[in-house]
Amino acid sequence: MRCFFLNIFFFVKLSLCAQCITSFPYFEDFENAPSWTPSGTQSDFAWGTPNHLYINSAASGHKCWCVGGLSGTFYNFGEQSYLTSPCFDFSTLNSPAISFKLFWELEYKYDGMQLQSSIDNGLSWQTVGGYGDATDCYTQNWYNIASINYLTQSSNKCGWSGRKQLTSGSCQGGNGSTQWLEAKHCLSNLANQPNVKFRFYFGSGLTCNSYDGIAIDAIKIYNIQNPSLDFNFLCLGQNTYQFNLLGSSCSNYNQILWSFGDVSNNNTSSIISPTHVFSAPGTYTVSLLVNYGQCALPVNITKTITVGQNQTALTGIISGTTLCFGQQGVLSANVLGGSPPYAYFWNGIAGNSTLSINPTSTTQYSLSVSDVNGCSSIMDTLTVRVSPALQAFLNPIDSICFGSNKILIPLVKGGNGNYTYNWEPLLASTPTIIISPSVTTTYTLNVTDGCSVPNASSTSTIKVIPLPSLNFTASSLSGCPPLCVNFLLPPTLLNNSISSWYWDFGDGTVSTQNQPNHCFNLSDSLNINLKITSAQGCSATLVKPHYIVVWPTPIASFYSSSTTANENEPTITFTNTSQHATSILWNINGTTSNIDSTISYSFYTANNNTVMLTATNNYGCTSGYTKEILYIPNFTFYCPNSFTPNNDGKNDIFIPYGMGWKEGSYTLSIYNRWGELVFETSNPNEAWNGGLYNKTENYSNNVFTWKVSVSDLQSKNHIYTGSVTIIK
Repeated sequence: MRCFFLNIFFFVKLSLCAQCITSFPYFEDFENAPSWTPSGTQSDFAWGTPNHLYINSAASGHKCWCVGGLSGTFYNFGEQSYLTSPCFDFSTLNSPAISFKLFWELEYKYDGMQLQSSIDNGLSWQTVGGYGDATDCYTQNWYNIASINYLTQSSNKCGWSGRKQLTSGSCQGGNGSTQWLEAKHCLSNLANQPNVKFRFYFGSGLTCNSYDGIAIDAIKIYNIQNPSLDFNFLCLGQNTYQFNLLGSSCSNYNQILWSFGDVSNNNTSSIISPTHVFSAPGTYTVSLLVNYGQCALPVNITKTITVGQNQTALTGIISGTTLCFGQQGVLSANVLGGSPPYAYFWNGIAGNSTLSINPTSTTQYSLSVSDVNGCSSIMDTLTVRVSPALQAFLNPIDSICFGSNKILIPLVKGGNGNYTYNWEPLLASTPTIIISPSVTTTYTLNVTDGCSVPNASSTSTIKVIPLPSLNFTASSLSGCPPLCVNFLLPPTLLNNSISSWYWDFGDGTVSTQNQPNHCFNLSDSLNINLKITSAQGCSATLVKPHYIVVWPTPIASFYSSSTTANENEPTITFTNTSQHATSILWNINGTTSNIDSTISYSFYTANNNTVMLTATNNYGCTSGYTKEILYIPNFTFYCPNSFTPNNDGKNDIFIPYGMGWKEGSYTLSIYNRWGELVFETSNPNEAWNGGLYNKTENYSNNVFTWKVSVSDLQSKNHIYTGSVTIIK
């Protein structure tokens, strides 16, 4: 490990030597500590859980490093900042590589980040990789732009830049990552270096910085392992073999070179699957060299091949079938070419030209064949599909109410789909059956498909629940409306075995009470319907037709010759017009009569006069009709012309009087001889005592003018004037 020393103020010698990390692969997702160190100008690197508009989670775990803080949508103007790693010792790494997760949301072309490395403890830094590096197994998502304006402290300004939104105004947009991406690159120039550091270098301008920033997480440093490669060969006959490269999913080869160990002029080839004709029978050493360039070490594979006499192309072909579960089958080999006798290898095990099989699930079988000269065929494979085991299930039905029916529906799985159904004890062959047992019964379904072993069956035992015995009575079966009836149940229907009652009274109304009281208001013959449901869900219904009879009612009515009476015409005649009545009863102001259909009555009082007629039919049902007769007294008005207000109890007040006045229409006004108002009232019972607004001092021997305005009971207004003399 290299060490550096700098003399600083006060002549203190500071060692820049630190213990470098030597354990690989190295992985850091910043969950437990920041681990890497931020620095630089205007740096706003922050470690923690991000909560930006787009960058709102870490790539691994909950924490990462973010330029632009952990929240908001802004990173600093004029930023030239760094996030620097610890020291790494690559002495044992022959093919080092780095990978990490990035999420960037920055102004495109102007603001961005690149990765740099140092082998002199940070005295100098070089850009890792470059824009346009070929994408392969070890280089992905590396730098999306060739030059970023504000990476001013780097001679190579390539890096990551861009944002999700498109260009807006003068702020460049597009080319954002829109998600966490994995960037990786091989580090062949750092192989076996004892002191390596990395830093993420970020630069920004002075405008258009209102974006999330850029985040870094899940850094991994590792040594690239050689790809796992192999090759096989196929004898095509006449000393001819085909070679095939097998193995690694990484196909970015820089060079492929075959060497067949043959003295012929065509001893080598640079294609992936070459064909070579050996010059003569014999044993040859064939080698394959695969070169991956700078990112991985070369791979060299060597195999020995024995080339026999008179070899011909050899092909082994399997013929097979699809089996049902439990069914046995036979695979047959069809061999073309080569020289018999042949050796057969089923799944790598020596056997015959046929193979008996009894798989319980879909299975792949392989066949390779070699002939007497040792020429082997390419492996043939066959997938024998096995139908799943035949299964049958019945929909769960535990019980059924007596007299009802249900459908038994089977669920059949597996087999080849050619199902045959057999039901017991019904001897039915349909997929579903409708059942209506009268006693508890066990049903069995047997299903076959013609080849599956064993057949499938399922049983269902269904209990029959008896219906409750239903009856009800009524407190009254007939009567006049309103007819109110109590419906009664026997005690056996009032226990916990009944969960609901539903009464339909036939008049458009229902009840869910167990013993309801219901009033019938219209004449009719009514069907009463009761449905009860037991706690097991079984229902019973009882209908009693014409059970309740509501008798008809008569229609009471009469005609009157007038609705008002007065002193001049006090007598009014009433004529019975009732319908469906067998008898009537008059009641006029308490006087009753049940004889005449026409009756006359004279009214002499101004009280409310009530005339009521009660009609009765032959069922005894009654109805009544009432009318009010208004008595209107004749209009009269009287007024004295003098009074003596001397408190002797005789003629002390002045007050008009009369009959037939409309309430609220009365006004009395008193004026002196100069026309001044001395008294006024709207109360017909309030008198004038001769004083100014009824004060104690009285006028004497004076004449006063009065005016009365009053309406009769027909609202006709009457105005009277006159004079009154006060005598002392």
